Amino acid sequence: MSDHPMQDEADRWFYDLGHLAEVVDRNQSLAIAAQHKADDARKRTLVLTAFVLFAFLLLSWRSEVNSGRINDSNAAIGATQAAACLSGLEILRKFNLQQDALITIERTNQFIDDTVRAARIMAYENARIMPLPVCPP
Repeated sequence: MSDHPMQDEADRWFYDLGHLAEVVDRNQSLAIAAQHKADDARKRTLVLTAFVLFAFLLLSWRSEVNSGRINDSNAAIGATQAAACLSGLEILRKFNLQQDALITIERTNQFIDDTVRAARIMAYENARIMPLPVCPP
């Protein structure tokens, strides 16, 4: 060693430059590998994001299609219920008309006494369905 500490340190730095160059090369290789890893991760994230977006859009579309089908089915059920109600209402009207006709016949029937006639008329009147149900539009 020399008498100058600065000279010794300069010699040490000079001889360590080779080792420093190896460290720089190794760090550069690690940085390149890390960059490749980051690029791969970014690509995977992009693919995963695209898949999730596609799946979400597909599920949204399916939900809309199913919602439309449910609405169509509900409309068909409503129409069937309205038709059934109107049909039942017509049956009840005809039944009431039949009861009215029977009451008219009993009033003109001369072959029975007044007590039987009154009982029959009351039975026909009590059998009538009042009030008639109201069907939804």
